[in-house]
Formats: sequence, C-alpha cells, structure tokens
Amino acid sequence: MEPDKQIHNDLKRIDANITKSLNDIGTSMVEDFRNNMSRVGIRSNTGNLQHSIHVDNIKGSELNIVSDVDYAKYVNDGTSRMPARPFFEPSKQEENDIERIIDAAVTKVFK
Repeated sequence: MEPDKQIHNDLKRIDANITKSLNDIGTSMVEDFRNNMSRVGIRSNTGNLQHSIHVDNIKGSELNIVSDVDYAKYVNDGTSRMPARPFFEPSKQEENDIERIIDAAVTKVFK
C-alpha cells in the first residue's frame, strides 16, 4: 500500500476509535450528571431537566454533553437569588478517562 494511503487509513481508524470511545464515556458521563442532581439537592416533579441531558456532538477529540432546557444553566451555576447546584461538571476521573481513551485509540492503530 502507498505510504499516503496507509497514513490516511490509519488516521481514519484513529478517528473511528476515538469517536466510539468518546461516545461510550459520554454515555457514562450523562448518567453521572443525572445522578449528581440528587447528590446536590435537585428535586424534580417532572424529570425534564434530568431527561434533557444527552451527548450532542462528538467531533475529533471534542465531546459535547448538553441540556435542552433553558434553565439548566441557572440551576447549575446559580443566580443572584438561588445558590448554585453544580451537577453538570465532569469529575477529575472522567477528565483523565477521556485523555486515556484518546491515547489508547491512537496506540491501538499503531500496534
């Protein structure tokens, strides 16, 4: 195989490995954020906020987890009249996991 084609194929495999791995960690983080809500004292009658949290987009090594309700930011960050209840923050372990996943995806291709 030509070197340029091999490099191109290797990069595609790296991208696919990273995307799959980030999707897996994103799904786990969504569950953690949902579980954090009760830990920080967020009670809900409808569950709208909890169910609105989802993986929105994965591009390259960027993972976006969002909430579709407009008040999520105010609950998480607080306001002048309401204390912050930060449920939407990755743990240090999750941040380390993302770095480890990207490294593993690259290493897997070149083994």
